[in-house]
Amino acid sequence: ALKREWPHYLQHWKYYLAVGLVGTAFFNTAIYTGAHSVPALNMSLIATSSPLFTLLLSRLVFGEAISITRLVGIVIVLCGILLLMAKGDLSRLSNLSFGTGDLWLLSAAFGFSIYTLLLRKRPAGSSQSAFFAVTFGIGLIALLPLAWLELRQGTAIQFSFGLVGAFLYLGLGASLFSFWCWTRAVNTIGPAKSAIIYYTLPLFSGLEAVVFLGEPIRWVHLISGILILGGLVIATRQGER
Repeated sequence: ALKREWPHYLQHWKYYLAVGLVGTAFFNTAIYTGAHSVPALNMSLIATSSPLFTLLLSRLVFGEAISITRLVGIVIVLCGILLLMAKGDLSRLSNLSFGTGDLWLLSAAFGFSIYTLLLRKRPAGSSQSAFFAVTFGIGLIALLPLAWLELRQGTAIQFSFGLVGAFLYLGLGASLFSFWCWTRAVNTIGPAKSAIIYYTLPLFSGLEAVVFLGEPIRWVHLISGILILGGLVIATRQGER
């Protein structure tokens, strides 16, 4: 597919360069750099800003309306997320502090919202597989010098089965498969609605903690789940006003 569509990518090289640099190189660099020094609660809170950035930019760039119904749904979703992340004790949120790592994560959230909007402007004539080959390839080329600098500074990689498994998951699951699904979603329902669905991420994280880490199901999981899913239904329903 890439060989067949190569003239298309040469014609629109500026667009694909922007997508590769923002969506692959910058977003991943910023989010993994920030994650080194940011508590999990901060990460979850900052992650919720990406859909808000997307909604605002969709309004500014594409003129997509932000209806009262959508705003009410988003507020309900955010209440559910805050309750879930605070584990039912909202006083925990008052003890948050923010630093340089949080700025990295905030910039990653903003970068991902720009990536989402760029997907909306994707030129016709490219297949999904070739699209990822080009954009991931651009990101790879951009990241290689940074990887080389880290190795020159003495960063050591101790390979193990666990590390290889993590690489495979991040490369195939959290990157290739997730980006593929996200691109299809944006092309199908638009960036604004896709951004709202993004809010299911904390809910999935909570459920996975129960299944894989053996954490008990508490009342906060049930109430926050009802709020998140109920808010999503309200915010994404057809014919909203």
